[in-house]
Formats: sequence, C-alpha cells, structure tokens
Amino acid sequence: MHNANVHGMYICKSQKETMEKKPSNKNKSSKTYIRGELTCVDQMESSTPGLIAHMKGTPTRERYRCATIFVDRVTDFTVVFLQRSTSIQETLEAKRTWEDFANQNGTEVRGYQTDNGIFSTQAWKEKCIRAGQNFTYCGVSSHHQNGKAERKIRELQDMARTMIVHATIHWPDAITPHLWPYAIHMAAEALNNTLGKTVNSIRHHTKHTVTRTLNRGCVTNTHSGAPPTSSRGSYKARKPYLTNGGQDPEWEFT
Repeated sequence: MHNANVHGMYICKSQKETMEKKPSNKNKSSKTYIRGELTCVDQMESSTPGLIAHMKGTPTRERYRCATIFVDRVTDFTVVFLQRSTSIQETLEAKRTWEDFANQNGTEVRGYQTDNGIFSTQAWKEKCIRAGQNFTYCGVSSHHQNGKAERKIRELQDMARTMIVHATIHWPDAITPHLWPYAIHMAAEALNNTLGKTVNSIRHHTKHTVTRTLNRGCVTNTHSGAPPTSSRGSYKARKPYLTNGGQDPEWEFT
C-alpha cells in the first residue's frame, strides 16, 4: 500500500509540474461581479480523437475533437460541453444548453468574455444581441484577459491527463487516451465539488464539503473484489459514494 501511494504521488506530481510563475506587478481588476453577470468562455482542442459513448446500437465512427468550457466569473462553477468540431453551429448549441442550465437554476446569463476566433463570427454576435447579452473580446496576443477560462482549461487538462496515466498503469487493457472526454468531465465535477464548498452549499448558504468520492471509471468504483487483470469479465457501473447519504448532489448554478 505504501508503494502504491508513492507511485500515485509520483504520477500526480510528474503530470502537473510546471515552471515557477514570476511575480506580476499588474493590478487585478477591482470590479465586483454578481452571479451570472459574466461568463468566461474558451475552447480546447485535442489531437487525439475522443470516443463517443453509445449504450446501444452500432458504435459511431464520429469522434469528439474539442470542448467548449463555460466558467462563471463569480462562483468559478464550470461546465464542459463536448463537440465534434469547433463549428459555430455546435458552439451555439453549447451556448444555448449553458443558458438553459443557468435559467433552470435561477440565474440569467448576462454577458460573455471570450477570445476571438469562432466567437467573433456574426452568428455569435447576433445570438448575444438578441438575448440582450454583453460580449467582450481579448486584445491581440492578450489571452490573459480571459485568464479565468484559460486557467480552468489548464487545470482540467492537467487533472484529466493525470487520471488517464494513473488508470492506464492499473488497467492497461481497458484505458486509452481516447477516453479523454470523460476524464475532462470527471475533472470538472471534481473541481466543482472540492473548492471548499459544494455548489449546493453556496446557493443555500450551508457548509457541505465532499470528503470522499469514488470517480466513475476507476477500478475501485466499478468492480467488486480485487482489481481485474484484463478487460474481460463482468462490469457494473456504480454512482460515486458521497457523504450526503450516498447520493450525488444536484449540480446547481450559483
């Protein structure tokens, strides 16, 4: 067990090491935002095609190629939408889904902060104008102006890469890099629920911290008894165990 812990710590450290950040003298914005006033958006692309899950029927040959990340400026709540391409059609569908999700949880999305690229198209601008939403863009070579989304993408990538490397070592017959879409989702769920307070606690002003959870896909969570030595055998998916009665907390936008 000791060796396993050391091994796991090495994987985590090796996949998240970066250069030390130099101190910055730039003053941070002192503006105070309210919930839903500003959503930071960015897209991440992957050179490794991601598998699209199918519960029945013939598996599709299509693959996930990118994802759009929405981050609330106030609460840091993050939602990931997987996409087959960076086309404006899929990006607008992700935008609509994000806004529907926010509205269902009592929050109106009032503005967006994005890079240029696909977000500078006329279709994106028209959708925002029709919805009465503000939208701002980063300057040329000034991606730090959308640092909230940029930083979140980096965190998600580091966590997803670490998960896949660790899972591949323990279950090489079943885990491949092509499962990155689900590792990204798992990373977003972990960040949303381990920032000191769960999303529910922020909205209801109560203290509720997740102290133990088994992520979907890990060997401990999906198999009873000893970990399997091959990808063959019975498989039974289970929900993560949480301290609030063994049920997943609702994902509520705050």
